[in-house]
Amino acid sequence: MENTITNLIEALNELENFLLLGTIADGDCTKHMYLRLKNGINVLEREFEINTKSTEEWQEYLIGFKKFYMDLKHPRVGLDSLFVWKDDYDERVKINTELDELKSKIMSLLSTI
Repeated sequence: MENTITNLIEALNELENFLLLGTIADGDCTKHMYLRLKNGINVLEREFEINTKSTEEWQEYLIGFKKFYMDLKHPRVGLDSLFVWKDDYDERVKINTELDELKSKIMSLLSTI
């Protein structure tokens, strides 16, 4: 469980960095998602640092976090519709592939919960 949480936090921080860099081709929606994601990550990190939860309590907590994350994935305005815009096509494909792989990694980690 501890490795899953650690890997999840790392992947979420990577996703946060994509949003923070401002290279995502979306304006206000990206800022809103960034703030919601950052808040969620902060809470998860604090809970993990305190770590007073039993395995069962962590399971319940992470199910709630999964619901929170899924709420960020709305079509057309959510994480699933984000892409990085670069004028250079090859660079754009490379970065968006990395972003898609990262989002898939997060979903994979959340699916183990």
